[in-house]
Amino acid sequence: MTIHQKTAGFIVSLLVTLNASAHEFWIEPSRHHLAAPAPVDIMLRVGETFRGSRQSYLPREIQAFANVTERTEAV
Repeated sequence: MTIHQKTAGFIVSLLVTLNASAHEFWIEPSRHHLAAPAPVDIMLRVGETFRGSRQSYLPREIQAFANVTERTEAV
């Protein structure tokens, strides 16, 4: 294998790795500002740069939801 083949293989693998980045997952509230404490609907979203599609909550597909602060609480 020549140096050109090795270099070309490295560049191709680098480009493939850069394009294979993960998508973001977040929980989006229906309202961001409340006058008083009140229930808020939430949506699960998957996408990039906070533009994503709504996802269904499928308990068998999710390992755990947790609120992590000084301590961890299951949600």
